Amino acid sequence: MAHSELLAVFAALSDDTRLAIVNRLLQDGELPVGAIAAPFSVTPPAISRHLRVLETAGLVERRIDRQRRMIRVRPEALDVISEWLGEQSGIIAGHAMDKGPMAIHA
Repeated sequence: MAHSELLAVFAALSDDTRLAIVNRLLQDGELPVGAIAAPFSVTPPAISRHLRVLETAGLVERRIDRQRRMIRVRPEALDVISEWLGEQSGIIAGHAMDKGPMAIHA
């Protein structure tokens, strides 16, 4: 996994609105832009900017369905986070084993 890819994903998800958009798409699946924007009290251009950041980070992709722009999460993009967490868990577990049970509580 590329370090820059991981940083882009975390940066994109560091904004409350973008994180909420990704959560909604994960729960509801592919949605039109209008449905994504509905719960937020931000302007349409602001939603477009948020979606562009998510798309640039590789977290979402869009397609045109007749006259609607549909957005969906790219599940494989979330693998970057899962891989990183897996690596960190291994490192943490290794340190805990090296130092014994007290290291966890210290």
